[in-house]
Formats: sequence, structure tokens, C-alpha cells
Amino acid sequence: MKGQHVEPHQQQRIAELPPYRALLVVDMKDFSGEKESDHARITEQIR
Repeated sequence: MKGQHVEPHQQQRIAELPPYRALLVVDMKDFSGEKESDHARITEQIR
């Protein structure tokens, strides 16, 4: 913000971040179209 006035309430504080973790999301095509009785088996195969 060079050349611009920044009000004190607009200043941001920098906080230390916690350790990063990863998350993998899988979107299976037509999962809801599969029989409900097969959902657990399919989910385990994805894991």
C-alpha cells in the first residue's frame, strides 16, 4: 500500500500458523446412484 494511508484498525497482525496437514477429497461419479448396500464397500475401496 505504498503511498496510501492505512488506519490502525486496518492493519493486519501476522500469526504463526500451526503445522500443515493434507486432505484428499475424492468425488466418485454417481456414488448416490449406487445401491446403498454397496456404499460401505465402495468407500473402503477408495480409501
